[in-house]
Amino acid sequence: IIQKCNAGCECTKAKCSLEPLKPGKSAFIEVHYDSTRVGKFGKEVMVHSNARKPVAFLVIRGNVVDPDAPVKVEEPVKTPVEKKTE
Repeated sequence: IIQKCNAGCECTKAKCSLEPLKPGKSAFIEVHYDSTRVGKFGKEVMVHSNARKPVAFLVIRGNVVDPDAPVKVEEPVKTPVEKKTE
């Protein structure tokens, strides 16, 4: 039985079902990150349960891109073609 889910900081929220699961069944753990913070991130969520290993750590990683940052568009590389003469 999952007893609770805790995110490591205020910028991350975790929500888990507290309904008992039968062996072999699954459930979802919903995690939200504050995407107003631009840049790479890595956050942990602790899941407490009555399993043999009572605490499990889930890790989420991502990269939030600034929506106002200019997009770099690269020109295609042009390769000269030799003209064959006969």
